[in-house]
Amino acid sequence: MGNPKLLLIDEPTEGLAAGTINDILNVLAMMKGKVPMIIVEQNLSVVGMLADKVYIMKEGKIVREVTDKEEMKDKLQLEQCL
Repeated sequence: MGNPKLLLIDEPTEGLAAGTINDILNVLAMMKGKVPMIIVEQNLSVVGMLADKVYIMKEGKIVREVTDKEEMKDKLQLEQCL
């Protein structure tokens, strides 16, 4: 993959088996801090584990920005925005 300056990742867990998802998450977690990533993901558990900042979108508009790690881990609180 070379030495990317930014990774754009669209729904990396969509339609995959649980084992494969874990493998992908482990790789993304290892890359965190080494290269900036923009990840579009509907799986809020993944978002809470990986993100430093979350933008929640509804109908194409940003309805909330979350930067608090504890709040990101609270899936129910994030789902209330949807």
